[in-house]
Amino acid sequence: MMADPLVDNYKAKHRHPLNKLSPSIGIPMIVGPWWLVRRAAEAVGLRRQSQSK
Repeated sequence: MMADPLVDNYKAKHRHPLNKLSPSIGIPMIVGPWWLVRRAAEAVGLRRQSQSK
């Protein structure tokens, strides 16, 4: 399969603990503000609240 060498290369280059820690911090920093913006928009009436079951 063609993706196997790419995955092996990725795994080989991402063994350092900082390379594993960075996405754990960076991804929530990107997603978190979007969640906050949605909540603020719902609070002021710019967006309808989602229907949760």
